[in-house]
Amino acid sequence: NTAVKDLKKKREEESSRLEEEIEGLWKTLEVGEDYQKVFKEKLEATRKLKQAGKALLREEADRLWEMESNKLMEELGITVEDLEPKPTDTESKNTAIKDLEKKREEES
Repeated sequence: NTAVKDLKKKREEESSRLEEEIEGLWKTLEVGEDYQKVFKEKLEATRKLKQAGKALLREEADRLWEMESNKLMEELGITVEDLEPKPTDTESKNTAIKDLEKKREEES
């Protein structure tokens, strides 16, 4: 009888210990999942900040480029119109010829 009671008691203790261990493992798993979720959120936030930083750098670089190019153009006495391509003599002649041909076709 005593041996049976001892076995039952040991079995209950072992069962209780295993339940506590399993419960601890579940808590660890839940904490791990929470950590993983937080880590993913922080990673995403970091990625978004990095993209925003790159965009700000591009905007600042564009702004500085425009300021410097405007300053240089002003120093050289150049306007934006001066920088636009001008038609060459050949292009002008070709355009004039085409205009004449269109005019002749319309008159015919």
